[in-house]
Amino acid sequence: MKKILIIIAIFLIILLSIINTAYIFNTIKKDKNDNLKIELKQIDKGNYTFIYKAEEYKVIYKNNTWKIINSYKIKDKEDIAIICKELIKEHPIKSKDRKGYRTIDDLVYEWLQHNILYEILPDDSKWKNHAKDVDLDPDDQGKTFKELYETRINKK
Repeated sequence: MKKILIIIAIFLIILLSIINTAYIFNTIKKDKNDNLKIELKQIDKGNYTFIYKAEEYKVIYKNNTWKIINSYKIKDKEDIAIICKELIKEHPIKSKDRKGYRTIDDLVYEWLQHNILYEILPDDSKWKNHAKDVDLDPDDQGKTFKELYETRINKK
């Protein structure tokens, strides 16, 4: 029985790694809107919105962190990069060491990790609600979806 559980655990780790790779290295070619324009509109101090595919998204900037509400709905890596570019034009995010700034690729990676976490969590998980909104901050720089999940569990 113990060997079967170990085999299942190894299988799940491999499966999650494959999912992670598929998200990060989105190799499926599709018709793209090369003219995607994201206009970040400030509503009031720290509160912004933007329109993506006819849906309005709320964005909050506070304490060197961008929080994108319902970010799990945006899955296209190139579109996420365009959105992140607009965010850091408005307010760049400090790097983990606080000496520099996070790059677009780095922010896209974190966003995709949140999306992976959102997809793999069961619907009845209390953590799924937390994973639906990405919070791009210095402390989560470079973390995998597994590390993000473990960090949140240890904070609560």
